[in-house]
Amino acid sequence: MCREMSYLNIEEVAKTLSCDKSTVRSYIKKNKLPNAIQKENSRSYLIPESDIDTLIQELSTTPEGYLTIQEVASRLSCSDSNIRIYIKQGKFPNTISKKHGRGRLIPKSDVEDFEQALKPDGYVSLEHAASMVSLNANTILRYINDGKLSNHKVGRKYWILEKDILNLQQDLSIPKGYITTKEAANRMFWSESHILTYIRTNKLPNAVLRGAGLGYLIPELDIENLKKNLELPEGYIPLKEAAKILDISIATLRDYIKANKFPNTIFRNQTEGYLILETDISAYERSLVIPDGFLTVSQAAQKLLCHEESVREHIRKGNFPNYIRGHKNEYLILETDILSLQMQKPNKLPRHKTIKEAAERLACHPDTIRKYIKENKFPNAILRARREGYLIPETDIESLELTLSIPPGYLTISEVAERLKFSEGYTKQLILNNRLPKAYKMSTGSWVIPEADITDYETSLYQKFTPETKGQFTTLDAINKFKYKSLNLEIPNTLQNSFDLYMEFVNHTLSNSKANGDTLNKKVVYYANTIDAIISIIPREVYLLTDKEIEGILQSKSTPDYVKQYFVSFLQYCAKRVNCNFKNNYNMANKDPKDKNIYSFEKFIDYYNYVKNIEVHVPEAIKTKTIAQTWLFVLMHMINAWRKSDIIHGLPSIDLDDIKVNSLSYFEKERLSHEQAQLIVNQVYLKVGKLRISKTGALGQFLCHSDLVVPFATAVVIVELHRRKWKDILLLESIRHNFINKKFFKHKKDLSDFKSLKMNRTLLTYYFHHINESGKDADISYELTRTMRYHKDQDSTTVYIQFTNEDGPLDKVSLNLFNRGHFGWLYNSMINLYMEQSSQTLEERTKMIQLYRDSYAPIQLEGLSSFLLKEQNYENSLPLRLAMMSKKELEIKLKKIFHGEMPAKMKHAQCFIFPKCSNKTATSCLNCEYIIPKDYLLFSIGEELKRLIESIKSTKFEAIRKRDSSLLFKVLFILDQAAVELGKEHIGTFIDLRDLKSSLIDIQDNLSVTSKVSETKV
Repeated sequence: MCREMSYLNIEEVAKTLSCDKSTVRSYIKKNKLPNAIQKENSRSYLIPESDIDTLIQELSTTPEGYLTIQEVASRLSCSDSNIRIYIKQGKFPNTISKKHGRGRLIPKSDVEDFEQALKPDGYVSLEHAASMVSLNANTILRYINDGKLSNHKVGRKYWILEKDILNLQQDLSIPKGYITTKEAANRMFWSESHILTYIRTNKLPNAVLRGAGLGYLIPELDIENLKKNLELPEGYIPLKEAAKILDISIATLRDYIKANKFPNTIFRNQTEGYLILETDISAYERSLVIPDGFLTVSQAAQKLLCHEESVREHIRKGNFPNYIRGHKNEYLILETDILSLQMQKPNKLPRHKTIKEAAERLACHPDTIRKYIKENKFPNAILRARREGYLIPETDIESLELTLSIPPGYLTISEVAERLKFSEGYTKQLILNNRLPKAYKMSTGSWVIPEADITDYETSLYQKFTPETKGQFTTLDAINKFKYKSLNLEIPNTLQNSFDLYMEFVNHTLSNSKANGDTLNKKVVYYANTIDAIISIIPREVYLLTDKEIEGILQSKSTPDYVKQYFVSFLQYCAKRVNCNFKNNYNMANKDPKDKNIYSFEKFIDYYNYVKNIEVHVPEAIKTKTIAQTWLFVLMHMINAWRKSDIIHGLPSIDLDDIKVNSLSYFEKERLSHEQAQLIVNQVYLKVGKLRISKTGALGQFLCHSDLVVPFATAVVIVELHRRKWKDILLLESIRHNFINKKFFKHKKDLSDFKSLKMNRTLLTYYFHHINESGKDADISYELTRTMRYHKDQDSTTVYIQFTNEDGPLDKVSLNLFNRGHFGWLYNSMINLYMEQSSQTLEERTKMIQLYRDSYAPIQLEGLSSFLLKEQNYENSLPLRLAMMSKKELEIKLKKIFHGEMPAKMKHAQCFIFPKCSNKTATSCLNCEYIIPKDYLLFSIGEELKRLIESIKSTKFEAIRKRDSSLLFKVLFILDQAAVELGKEHIGTFIDLRDLKSSLIDIQDNLSVTSKVSETKV
């Protein structure tokens, strides 16, 4: 460690060396502390730390071939004082004093001679005896205590008669035809305890007990017979396996067996339990299918917009006469019965609301509305009939809204909780504890709190530590906060260097961290807690610790795992910065996550379809910020496998000028068009650019499936409008602190168990299996899934992929192998040829080539004939080449394109002939016939068109005009292909087509086009 020269006085040196002051003075006289400085007119000295370090190193080093007194005592199983007596008696004649008189050193040869002299003839040591019979030393001692081994004890060391050990070795040999319980367990694929249970219950009657601590021997023939007896009858499977197939618990399956749902079940014995016939399982699975035309109670409740108990009440009243009983005796209702009931429903009074509609308008629970009716707050409410319930005039609702309105400058408990990032319960406790003194209860019973109280409370919170910029937490803030927290630590003088090292370590780690603010804040707490724990655990400077001491700290159950993890990182840092006593390299093993579940395929599709349903979510999203944010958060899991923190911190704010939407009221009657939505998606794509993934440091990107463009854009625009209204920094500020609002799932409550990591794992798993099962890219499925998650290695990705596929083929998942945004005739030709290619005659292949010529022949336009005919020649030559390629060649080519292994010189494009280049000096690929573009290349095409138009308009040279005119037509030709395949409206979200048309009209007189029209008929 690089530090300034530091000096200690004689007393401090004596304490460091654990000796008295006179010994230190003798070291100075013997020049063992050569740089010691004597104070003027004094006997006191100042000694540099470097001299002390050198002396400690010299004192602690033992010469090769020598042992300390303590080491010899341990080897001979006696005390240190006995060894000193032996030295005085001359038993170790070659003993020497350690340097500077600090102890004695004994040659190993003297110790070996002493051991040989102690050993009686014909005897061996306890340790050697244990190794001869492959037993531990305690078992040998038990034999000695039982009188089965003759021994001779010298001090505390045992010597055992070698003849007795050889006899014991003979007794312990396994007779032919017998095996140990361990070997029997291996052959049966059981645990050893399972074998012992069989012995105790006399199911292996010929087992023989060898002796104390030696276990049983079992005849091999008994084990072979047992294996044959335990073979399953044909067509039967064990209870545990059947439960796994049916995805139910073993206890539930036992209940079904008792209820005779599996009539052919047999009971084998107490150990094996039930065996279930496979055909019974198939019959049971068929019984779970709901007949066509019937609905469950839950589905009927959704259709009737009522509670499930209301549906059961209809059944009891006979309103669903054709119901039947299904699995678990549940009701199944005929769909036509539900339609009949709906037709009987009377017309609602105009300008009246039901209890449910009133609750939605007032943003409260229906029970609250019923309470208001009882309290006569809706004096004109009408009870039509018990089945219809109350109808409340809109005028009554409007009157109550006025009384419920919150005074200016006041916030509700939920709003204060969101602002302070507390739970509503904790916020209410602050009110009751008078921490928000001017809060009061309204007539409705709801609390309201003045903003001044909240500001005062926030000020008191931030007095402890204030970030540089409010609402942000940078690496500099993290370092400053750690310094602030460390001010209260009491650091002993003996650990000051370790603390300085730890400060360096924390500064280095935090300043290089790419974590977001929330994670940094947590890390500061962990670092502070770790140093607090370290200074209470370690007895001396960290670099003076031995491996034994460090292992003791890491094995301590009282030390939290995260402290051990940060301590290990600190040890690694120390090893690089200073000379350390410990020699081992320490690392913390990653724990395998306990929860590896994924959502079923059907549930995954339910989530996917639920977030797409704009009409269900928009009305609530525009009213409630947290529901809007939940919608966007869940929707992002259907698009990208981003981590929760990357979704919260990676989504940018949205510029709404292009779509001219500035208020939430817009969505009360209007919806975004596909073109507006694509503009928003393109904006997010460009703003995200290459998002730096906070956990891995890998680069990510934003992608959006075409069928989620409008739902995503709608959700993100509504969230942006809420963000502006509440002046939040992040789009998903509420998710950041309080996670999701479960009310978002009220229309489909079985989806309310949403978990971010589980959904990411699900998306990655189905994506992996789709590619793997398709057979087209099975060998790169890990790589593709890794890229989707932005992991740097495949091992990280395997943690998230579950190797189960109980839901059948995954071809229904909307992840299409070739749907990666490529377009153009060349790419389509390759796909079609690959998918359709089979054994063909020469005539069939010729006809196919002719079809490609017809399909891709360009339309002749006036004034552009020669250019287009030239393009046609390119296209006709390439289809011929494609048609002559084998399916294997096409597969290899497609796989490389899909994997991005055939890059063009431009972003968002691939090259058919990579790594070759038809024009190595060109800087753009837009004029090349081998380009395979993707939709986001349209950004580059727009810029290239602007450049070429400006060049044609401004150039004074005919040669440049001819060249750029030719390039312009080529780029327009690519744009035309995109328009045919993707649609003009989609293109318009990338390029302003009106502006392009106007610019082309402006330069039409400047265009240089060959006037000769080829007579070749197209």
